[in-house]
Amino acid sequence: MYWIAQLVGIALISAVLSAWARGARTDRLLRLLLLALLWTIALGVLGALIGGFVATGLLGIADYDDFDLGSFLIAVLTSVVLLGVAERTGIAGRG
Repeated sequence: MYWIAQLVGIALISAVLSAWARGARTDRLLRLLLLALLWTIALGVLGALIGGFVATGLLGIADYDDFDLGSFLIAVLTSVVLLGVAERTGIAGRG
């Protein structure tokens, strides 16, 4: 049951980091609209969940009961890639 809390924690941290990265990259952090911010958070959470599943379930490089840096880094990378793909295809809201 602890692994669910770990995945949620990874998802929330990744969502905040991807929202910050999006704003810092485009220099529009203060001008992000609420919808664009929600899209960013949703895509960050989805990417973190996918990355956490890949790291723990498929690759087996992380434990389900402890925080693992490898799992965290894969989750962050997956959320950043997902956000980039969404922006390139026009799925993500524009801030």
